[in-house]
Amino acid sequence: MSDTGIGAGDFREMMVFVAGRITEEEAHLNALDAAIGDGDHGITMQLGFEAVTRKLDELDMQTGIDSLFVEAGMAFMAATGGASGVVFGKMFMAGGRSLKGRQQLGPPEFNSLLKAMESSVSSSGKVKPGDKTVLDAVASAFQAIPDSEVPLLEVVTNAATASEAAAQETANMVCRVGRASRLGDRALGHPDPGAVSFSIILRAMADWLAARRESPQQSQGL
Repeated sequence: MSDTGIGAGDFREMMVFVAGRITEEEAHLNALDAAIGDGDHGITMQLGFEAVTRKLDELDMQTGIDSLFVEAGMAFMAATGGASGVVFGKMFMAGGRSLKGRQQLGPPEFNSLLKAMESSVSSSGKVKPGDKTVLDAVASAFQAIPDSEVPLLEVVTNAATASEAAAQETANMVCRVGRASRLGDRALGHPDPGAVSFSIILRAMADWLAARRESPQQSQGL
């Protein structure tokens, strides 16, 4: 890995780390969802990422980073049910398509990735920022991408910080779509689980990148 980006092999390792972080947060995500939904969002995310890591392990080592993202999305969607599985699966697939032909995930590619994810959620879910959905975290992450050239770690860290703030801000929003929209003002005070999940994913990516830069041989042991 360099400051300019990561290759397909690094991406595989990073996603294993992200899957581990999601597993750690399963109970927390379930609790968030229990306040405004069915209480199984954490389970969905864990099942999805378990499927992602299995799929990545099955794929040929020559598979490009674009195809890895697409395959990850398909695996996530196939292993999960409900709206969250579709939304996150389509996000990864859209992100992969935006990287077609790219050999690494660097700052420009990460920008394209988030833009594609934002478009995917907006179009497939027919939502907009402020509707108290994962889009709030995705859009904020995309808007936080620096205009100037900076290392990938800084780009992802900025995006993670912005998504975390946006996820927490959804607690002050009334849900306007989906099952939780029936709660009205009762959803106030509770952040959207999907937005929180997305912020956890980005923070895990940033943590992996930081550890990899400091200790290239020990990132898998985090």
